[in-house]
Amino acid sequence: MNPSGSPLLLLEGISKSYASHGQWPWAAGGTVVVLESVNLEIDSGEIVGLVGRSGAGKSTLARILAGMEKPDGGTRTYHGQQWDSDRIPPSLRREVQYVFQNPASSLNPRMTAWRQLLEAPLCHRMGRPPAVMQRMQEIVSLLGLEGSSLDRYPHQFSGGQQQRLALARALSVEPRVLVCDEITSSLDSATAENLTSLLQHINRQMGVAIAFISHDLPLVEGLCRRIIQLSKGKLEPYPVHPAED
Repeated sequence: MNPSGSPLLLLEGISKSYASHGQWPWAAGGTVVVLESVNLEIDSGEIVGLVGRSGAGKSTLARILAGMEKPDGGTRTYHGQQWDSDRIPPSLRREVQYVFQNPASSLNPRMTAWRQLLEAPLCHRMGRPPAVMQRMQEIVSLLGLEGSSLDRYPHQFSGGQQQRLALARALSVEPRVLVCDEITSSLDSATAENLTSLLQHINRQMGVAIAFISHDLPLVEGLCRRIIQLSKGKLEPYPVHPAED
């Protein structure tokens, strides 16, 4: 909890629907209800798992959580301040970072890894270039990347390395929350386990809260202290005890 006793990030009564365009004939009124009165809270420094079958609404909830999409109804509060998509708190834009499922599509293929890692902190004026460079070298080392390799382009890295680059870019602006949307889905099991171990290390070393979205239940159970399950856009109790510290 924050000193005020409230969660760092809080969603209450979140609902979201999309027009069906005839693709889902069972959708009443020409719309598909993706989320229905969903509540979610994330405390400072905790790891929360979000699970559910494909189409359950996980990625939609993740985008709403990060301020990338506007809900039809409900309220969102960050650090005690409510916001909507037209007036996102400036601190939230930097402090809540979204890590995408496919790093190859989220990394710029025409920029070297170093340029991409330095771009955001310099844009946010988080220090002079030498200080930013030193900070990024610390993050790169934490993630087990070789600094000497970062003059290469994204396609020259393996899938696991690309995902570490995406994590490094998200961490470059010192976020308080990472929203990780199916970031292990394209990786083999060994690489996925290494990445989740890395997330635990990041959480402990940097105090970053993590919302971890995945369909890989054993992976989630081994990583997360609290697990939330979505089914047809609604929350359901998750039957398995979360990971212990």
